[in-house]
Amino acid sequence: MTPSAPHPARRILNGWLLALAAIGFGSRIAPLFDPDRRLWQWATEDGYLMMTIAENIAAGHGMSVAEGSIPTNGTQPLCTFVWALAFLLSPDRYTAVAVVQVFEILIALATCFLLYRLVLRWRGNEDGARALAGVTAMGWWASPVVVPHSMNCLESGMYAFAVTLVLFVVGRREASGSEHWSWPKSLQVGLALAFAFYARNDAVFLIAAVCSSHWLMGWRRTGVLWGRPLAESVVAGATTVVLALPWLRYNLTFGHLTPISGISEAHGAPWGANLHLLPSHLFEYATLYLPIPESLETQSLVIAATSAALLGLVIPIWFPSPWRPAIPPEERVSVLLFGFALCFYYGTMFGAPHFVSRYLFPLSPFFALLWARALLGLADAPQAWRRGSFVAVCVLTTVIALAAAVRSHQRGRTNGHRQVVEFIQANVQPDEWVGAIQSGTLGFFHPKTYNLDGKVNPAALEAKLVREIPAYVIGKPEIRFLADWIGLLEWYQRFPEIREHFEVRAEDPERNLAALERIATR
Repeated sequence: MTPSAPHPARRILNGWLLALAAIGFGSRIAPLFDPDRRLWQWATEDGYLMMTIAENIAAGHGMSVAEGSIPTNGTQPLCTFVWALAFLLSPDRYTAVAVVQVFEILIALATCFLLYRLVLRWRGNEDGARALAGVTAMGWWASPVVVPHSMNCLESGMYAFAVTLVLFVVGRREASGSEHWSWPKSLQVGLALAFAFYARNDAVFLIAAVCSSHWLMGWRRTGVLWGRPLAESVVAGATTVVLALPWLRYNLTFGHLTPISGISEAHGAPWGANLHLLPSHLFEYATLYLPIPESLETQSLVIAATSAALLGLVIPIWFPSPWRPAIPPEERVSVLLFGFALCFYYGTMFGAPHFVSRYLFPLSPFFALLWARALLGLADAPQAWRRGSFVAVCVLTTVIALAAAVRSHQRGRTNGHRQVVEFIQANVQPDEWVGAIQSGTLGFFHPKTYNLDGKVNPAALEAKLVREIPAYVIGKPEIRFLADWIGLLEWYQRFPEIREHFEVRAEDPERNLAALERIATR
């Protein structure tokens, strides 16, 4: 990755990239040497949910939860089956968590390599192309915004890899130099898009973006609306649909093409409820090393400032400028359409505001390229103060990445749900059933757990949609305890039938813990 430009600021480039590589690797691998943090630092609530389903697949129960008693499709299939392989390869379920995290490190490395190669493909004829590719890949790898999402035991890392892979396949030029796709390449694009769809189902937006941009750019190039570019796009899209049919067919057994987790998350969400969160999260990905505290994300001043900053960052993508990352037109249109679709859908039509950052994560590799292009523009500037700014940014990003890694490791003894697990382990026998609104972490450590928010439990989702969750809970007499965050007490206060059958066993706002015990079992 030796840069070709002679500016003095570039002399620190290789050392800086090595530092980022070491910090990104060290932060990811550190929990593997600490059994306690291995289980808690990276695995999120939904990550444990995916691993629970994966464990049941490995045990021969198919996609299911609650010890295999409740079939589900409330997951993303590709990583779930890969994680199932981890459980098959491991001597015990706790080792399997470590194996899953090793898989995630390998996926992140593969994404960096693919991103490096992709940038070289786009910029290979220019001076400094290798430097740009290296800064893009390592900037993404060590980012404190990227690392947690790439290690959350969910599909996030695999999805970022899949989206990058799609653009890599699309960007491979034919030997003839033609902008047309050969029929084999159309099939390859369809295969890559199907891979992305199995990684995460909202890749339907990516499928539409890639096929539409190829058609539209072909129309612009040839002036023929219904010509060969349309046929190539149809072949790619049809290939994707055919390959996606098994998962779609499985989803229909639960009554919808969409997995029940998506239906549960979107249920009751007001239109546009997450729009105010988009600027902060997009700004984090655009800058990579400037995470915004959650308490500030919704502040009007922060929203206005990040919106203005994003406008200044995104304009160069489309209009000619010295900062333009030179993504080829077709791929640029695909990324912009895909990004707009994600922002519109998750900003206006979906719930779960706490997951918006994760939903936008597949855009991070392309923001990394824009970030790297702007940064190297400082290194190559004729003004000494701008080259000095480049050195300052290198030092600052290294300090931020290292501080974030240390802080994450120091605080990595819980994912926010450990206290619920410990309460159940101390008060409930392993063969007794419990219920939880957030059942991912608890359901992994106490398999006899009923999910009550409908994300993986079809019966609970049906009850949720008709506002009969209390009746569902009462109708499960085997449920001895309800345990969750302190908000569980709202059920006790709102629903007379819950008060009739349960009493408060634990109320601890400081630990964010509440538990109700069925009266009949006391």
